[in-house]
This record gives sequence, C-alpha cells and structure tokens, in this order.
Amino acid sequence: MNKIIKWNESVKPLRKLYSSKGDNGIDVRKGLKCLIVQFWEDYSDRQAEKALKENFAVKWFCEFSIGEATPDHSYLGKLRKRIGADRLARILIHINKELRKYGLFGNIFEVIDASAIVTKIALWKERDKAISEGEEKLNNKNVKKYAKDQEARWGVKGKDKVWIGYKRHVSIDTRH
Repeated sequence: MNKIIKWNESVKPLRKLYSSKGDNGIDVRKGLKCLIVQFWEDYSDRQAEKALKENFAVKWFCEFSIGEATPDHSYLGKLRKRIGADRLARILIHINKELRKYGLFGNIFEVIDASAIVTKIALWKERDKAISEGEEKLNNKNVKKYAKDQEARWGVKGKDKVWIGYKRHVSIDTRH
C-alpha cells in the first residue's frame, strides 16, 4: 500500500492545519492512517485506540514503533474535526479508488444470508415448568434457565415460522 498510496501527497494539504510553533505532536501522516484504519474497520474512537495499542499490524501500518505511545480516543475526534468531514471524505474516496485499481479493496457487492438450525428438542415440559414457576411464557429471556440446550434461542421468520435453535450467517463478497 505504501507503494500505491502517495501518503506525503495526501497529507501535504493537512500540514497547513498545524502550526510550526509549540510541541511536536503526532505527525498528521500517522494520524491520517489512524483515521483510515478506523474507517475501514468501522471502529469507534475507543475501539481504534485499543487497536492502535494492541494490534501490531495496525500499529505498524500507522507508523508507530512497538514501544511508541499511540494516540488516545480524544485525539481521533479532534483530528477529524480539524481535517473536516468533506476533506476527510475526499481523501478516503481517493485512497479507496486507488486501492480498487489494484483489486485490494472489496465490498463491491456483498451477499449476506442467515439459515435457521432447529434443535431436535421438545420444550413442552420446559414451558410447563417455567409457567408453573411464575413465568408468563417461555421466551429468550428465560429459556436458558429451563431448556436442556443452554445455548439455543427462539427464532422467528414471518408470522408462521417459529423455532428454537440457532442462526448461521454467511457473507460472500461476489468478486471472489
């Protein structure tokens, strides 16, 4: 990515947002990369802070050495505000566009599907027990207390299809 994206060119207009006086803070190039990771991974500010501290790949991408302090969550919000939503959007669109040219950026069309996995248990006794112990009915809030399968939950699809069991989710990026 460092060969594809001209980081210094992307950051050049942002350097004007900083004064040459005072303390040297976090370089805006590192900050921009932090915001890009946050956007790509859909992290909250606190999740991005944690990723920067704990994930060596994220730390490396954002140009922080292993022992170097990384920014906290408040830095990310302040940097976004300083850069501005429109400017940041233009930068992210440009970077994503460059990465798409090389086939490195996906989510062109993603299909997500869920399937029901129905457990092979009868819950009549469990339902009767729950009601006899004062429950209005057997539901997802109390099924764990009464059912033999402690992990199963009620599922519903439409008005007529109700089951107890699990849901399996599958996601496919149609490029692959």
